[in-house]
Amino acid sequence: MERRKIYNKDYFETKEKSLGLPHNFQAKRYHFEIIVNTFMYLRPKRVLDVGCAKGFLVYLFNNHGIDCYGIDISEYAIENSPENIKNKLSVVDIVNDKLPFCDNYFDLIVGLEVIEHLDSFDNLLKECYRVLKTNGYLFFTTPTPGSWDAVNDVTHINVHPKSFWLDLVKKYHFIELRKQEYKIFIKNFIRNYKKFIALTPSDRGIIKLLYKFGWFGKFIRSQLQVYINFFSPLSSTQLLIFKKI
Repeated sequence: MERRKIYNKDYFETKEKSLGLPHNFQAKRYHFEIIVNTFMYLRPKRVLDVGCAKGFLVYLFNNHGIDCYGIDISEYAIENSPENIKNKLSVVDIVNDKLPFCDNYFDLIVGLEVIEHLDSFDNLLKECYRVLKTNGYLFFTTPTPGSWDAVNDVTHINVHPKSFWLDLVKKYHFIELRKQEYKIFIKNFIRNYKKFIALTPSDRGIIKLLYKFGWFGKFIRSQLQVYINFFSPLSSTQLLIFKKI
């Protein structure tokens, strides 16, 4: 099936292709608040969300006073985005199309759970390099191989370990952050994850069990989930951050 047709109403509104949370603002808001608030310390003036879906991250960045744009392959998702940001969203196939932005335009490019959907990365990384400013940041999240997130979406066709992604992105003249800079990023990410994660809905059995214990269960989730999800042998998601040189 043509990739543009895969990401239709069924993909976003049913569990036909993905068993994740519904793609609505209520379900996604605080996950995106984690990202927006994490990057506030960098003070980016202009941000691009690659694979923006319905544009909720774009909406939140703009609410925080940051000029943010989004691109996605799904016409359905863009058509069902918030009205006040529709002019900041474009239907783009990042595997094949040139981004509709001039060179050196963005301070930060974000791609949340998008690279595992692609069958080729050459155009993505070349275009990200072109539109990102020198010393700008490129940030991706992607499922850990074998995790629940990796296997419960039939459109995840390229799930790889972190070493694969590091080697790949470096070939396009991006570098990993220096140790101290990476520590600052992780510190901000953990702080904001703890702040917002207990507010996010979840259909996972372990979270539902925790919430039966009321405020105590929410406290445990807020303090421990970030370490389990991102920094443990049971991690579900990889954090990938680079800099343009």
